[in-house]
Amino acid sequence: MKTLKIIILIIAAIVITGYFVLQDNPEDFVTYQTYASGLKSFETDYGTMKYYDEGEGQVILLVHGVPTNSWMYRNLGKQLSENGYRVIAPDLIGFGASQRVTNYNLHDFDIQAETLFALMEGLEIDSWEQVTHDMGGIISWHMAKEQPEKISHMYILNTILYAETFNPPADFSYSNPVHRFVLGLYAHPSIGKLIVNMMITNGTRDYIIPDSVRVGYWLPIRDGAMSLVHFFTHTKYIKENIDTYRSWLVDSGISVSVLWGEDDPFLDSSSAQMLQQEMNISDNDIVILKGARHLVAEESYQEIAEFIIEHE
Repeated sequence: MKTLKIIILIIAAIVITGYFVLQDNPEDFVTYQTYASGLKSFETDYGTMKYYDEGEGQVILLVHGVPTNSWMYRNLGKQLSENGYRVIAPDLIGFGASQRVTNYNLHDFDIQAETLFALMEGLEIDSWEQVTHDMGGIISWHMAKEQPEKISHMYILNTILYAETFNPPADFSYSNPVHRFVLGLYAHPSIGKLIVNMMITNGTRDYIIPDSVRVGYWLPIRDGAMSLVHFFTHTKYIKENIDTYRSWLVDSGISVSVLWGEDDPFLDSSSAQMLQQEMNISDNDIVILKGARHLVAEESYQEIAEFIIEHE
């Protein structure tokens, strides 16, 4: 009985502590909400896409992954737009400030690729450079297959390339109601906030991210987590098909640079060397970001911006 009481007290202490730690501070919302309200809108066949569009000059498209959105690129985008680039950074359908869709299949990677082509066509942009991160790589490989002539250069940041270097937390199944329920917790105000904050902490190293910045990662997910459910129930499928996806990039003729966080716990940095060998990429186009982890566009944006600006 005494042991049970101790366990109950410990659980109560954890719950109470979590309640106060996870309390929202509306003042922290302002920076992200101001950013989101300034995004432009584009009507796709699947809903409204919000996107960042700043600067003039060479066009560069920044494609995010999970559980992020264009907010992750806010600093990189600013650096590039101030140095001769026109930066286009969309929130993929179902992510960020873009419209939520309840149809699971509308989050498919080929549809996301289709909407990005539609956006660029709508903006009357015929050719561009492209940055891709995380799940955005799978979307980008679909784009490389469909219209490789549109992409003049691809900058790859910690992206899914090889089954043996892809380390998701777990392989979930959409057909399993328990898995769907667990993933749906991303949208829970407290639990989702906790999970995403843990992912941010695990995805960076020695990089202080204030609460006002973290908000831009977890707050949008409260509007719906179907986009994350789709990705995390596709990890096994991705592993089974990644060789085909990667072949679309390898065979596309698109020139490639790779910038990779050295200590990424989800996507091993050996991917960079493996792709270098497979595509015969020069040493000058392979950069291992020392000490960086997964969210390199957050913690290493200055190094990435400098590389892109100076790249020939």
